[in-house]
Amino acid sequence: MYAISRETYADLARQICEGLSNPYYFNGEVSSDDGVAEHRLLATLIIYRRQVEPLGQEFDTITDIIPVWWECHTITDGGEVENDFDFRLFKNHFKG
Repeated sequence: MYAISRETYADLARQICEGLSNPYYFNGEVSSDDGVAEHRLLATLIIYRRQVEPLGQEFDTITDIIPVWWECHTITDGGEVENDFDFRLFKNHFKG
């Protein structure tokens, strides 16, 4: 089983945040290459946010990610392999 690294989780989360056309919903695919394998995450996610005002600046932050559906594929030179993707670990990279 292929172990998904913290860096891969962080890269996939960053790509989702950068690709949001709707701040409360994501439906699509992102991928990350760690040099040994490519990881493709296909997901439909509901994104919960709240507004915060630190030091007089107002912005919103992600408070939770709820998966409607997701799947993560890991592809190496030998083909697709099973991975240990954990959505709980993944969504920790969105907390702000």
